[in-house]
Amino acid sequence: GASGSGKSSLVRLLLRLHEPQSGCIRLDGEPLTQLPLAALRQCIGVVPQDITLLHDTLVGNLALGGPVDREQIDHATRAAQLSDVIAALPVGLDTVVGERGLHLSGGERQRLAIARVLLRRHAIYLFDEVTSMLDSRTEAAVQRQLRRHTAGCTTVTIAHRLTSVMHADEIVVLDGGRLAERGCHAALLARGGLYARFWQHQQRHGLA
Repeated sequence: GASGSGKSSLVRLLLRLHEPQSGCIRLDGEPLTQLPLAALRQCIGVVPQDITLLHDTLVGNLALGGPVDREQIDHATRAAQLSDVIAALPVGLDTVVGERGLHLSGGERQRLAIARVLLRRHAIYLFDEVTSMLDSRTEAAVQRQLRRHTAGCTTVTIAHRLTSVMHADEIVVLDGGRLAERGCHAALLARGGLYARFWQHQQRHGLA
């Protein structure tokens, strides 16, 4: 959906950062309000649009969720296409990223956040515009690794760039806070509606 259509608001509802004014959100048939808040958030791995990094080393930021060993970190950073970046740094993983990660580019911050969430196994993953600052080749490589890592889990991906969601089992299109369309990539293109118009626009402008 377009900016302001309600995509990120749905993520906040799922994390119970907001409560629904009506209706009920269920997880495996259980109302979210019946689940302990800490348990709910522990089962969800989130890579937000606004990446939060500490004024610490790369390894310190990766280990925010708990103890991890170097083998796990190597695997996660390779999956996030971050290995070459780390190898080029004078002290590698021990490099301090600066306040809010100011010493890293936007794409490097995104890949660091992706590596961080890949270090833990979650039942649900929420990815909010996680590859928006990556070039097309790097994005494709990261998306392949994300699909591999999250196989068998529920994954919710929010994206403007439709190449990020075209492989999803189901795509939901929002318009003005309401569900406009839903279906797989091929079915939505065949329907010729809002999604198809988004796709055609991005194809014409080299965004897809």
